[in-house]
Amino acid sequence: MNKHPQIKSYSDIGNVAFGYKGRVVVAIFMYLDLYLVAVELLTLGGDSLQYMFPNMNFKIATLSIKGDIGFILLTALAILPTTWLRSLGALAYISASGALVYLILMWCVLWAGAVDGVGFYEKGQLMNLRGFPAALSLFNFCYSAHAVFPTLSYSMRDKRQFDKVLLFCFVTSTTGYGLMSIIAIYTSLFVPFTKYAIMVTPIAIAIEDKLRSNSRFSSVLIRTMIVVLQWHCCCLACVT
Repeated sequence: MNKHPQIKSYSDIGNVAFGYKGRVVVAIFMYLDLYLVAVELLTLGGDSLQYMFPNMNFKIATLSIKGDIGFILLTALAILPTTWLRSLGALAYISASGALVYLILMWCVLWAGAVDGVGFYEKGQLMNLRGFPAALSLFNFCYSAHAVFPTLSYSMRDKRQFDKVLLFCFVTSTTGYGLMSIIAIYTSLFVPFTKYAIMVTPIAIAIEDKLRSNSRFSSVLIRTMIVVLQWHCCCLACVT
């Protein structure tokens, strides 16, 4: 990207490296990756709420909604307004709020262990192999932002600092995830609210560019339809 300032996404990289066909192939895989990650974010938010409020169902008039589907719907409705923001600068503040919540939770755990007398002497099984696949998938899911790296780099004022920012985020995230896995259920609840809009924005921008639409109404409509389609995907996964 430093050698070719016109590169804004992985699709542009594919175009420079392999021509138009490379651009199409890379675009298909990257947008599919973003779409599926966004679906997983909705599922993660719904599952976290269901874990906190088990055996809870919803009823609207004569319509009964299962707890998992209802919580995913609530997550989608709560996240929806963040997808209407077209400025990546505004989305940066939403992502920063997630980091702030994580720091607050970390401080609460440290305070409870060091000051309130709870301590750090929890006894139990060192490793639960039955839960290892789920824990590993959640840990890997925390590193799912690679698809938006070019977009983030392009949106920075000083693009030369991107490598340092990436290294800092990777080190601090890995350290925090390893040390604070005991509150993973709470941090996973806030992850969809802080990352979903960033994942959906490149897809929405690509559709808007293809349709050559610049109006505010069409932008909101496209992003809303993306959220609705992803909620349907989550519902199908819950039913099957």
